[in-house]
Amino acid sequence: MPPAGPGRVAGIEGAAQIDLMFIRKDSKLIVCEIKYNNESTLNRQVIRETQAMVDAFLAANPRYARYTVETALISTEPVPESIRLEAYFTYLVTGSDLLAASRMLASSA
Repeated sequence: MPPAGPGRVAGIEGAAQIDLMFIRKDSKLIVCEIKYNNESTLNRQVIRETQAMVDAFLAANPRYARYTVETALISTEPVPESIRLEAYFTYLVTGSDLLAASRMLASSA
């Protein structure tokens, strides 16, 4: 089994990379999965992979077992309806969302 290192969590099937995680003082973890692919290649497998990373992280770090876990999918393309309907991800963010937020911040500065 590969060792865990920065951004990697040792799990049953090896080490999984967590793209981005926020560990908040209010006992909340936000695990972000970032995908740079088009909508047609984004499928339900991303849900299984993200849950496996969350499970591996919590198993390797039991001090976070009581934290509330939220998930975010950040994608360059719109998220397919099949993933939206699963309601697994707490947050769904697209490249367009990020650009719109950036423009809004720039105009208010």
